[in-house]
Amino acid sequence: RRMTKLLSALKKYPALAHLNFSDSFLKIKGNFKMTELNKIERQIKINEAMHGKNVDLSNCEVVVIDDICTTGSTLTRAYECLEYQGAINVHCVALAHTI
Repeated sequence: RRMTKLLSALKKYPALAHLNFSDSFLKIKGNFKMTELNKIERQIKINEAMHGKNVDLSNCEVVVIDDICTTGSTLTRAYECLEYQGAINVHCVALAHTI
């Protein structure tokens, strides 16, 4: 829900009007919490759960926005999936980082 609100807010900026905002390039199976998992457990869980959708991203530049980055597992997996789908550049951004 937070990401949907963020995408809606970004679409309102005229300087970003030329961009295609979508949250539909990746799919995550299941609803789970990662807060209590260590780095290895997070990597395993996200690798099992996150997959790219059947979207051709050839010659596309993609920005991945994650709300919180703890171990980087989600951003790493997103990068791998989008690169596999043909994205030429994948930029990863986190709005917050835990310490």
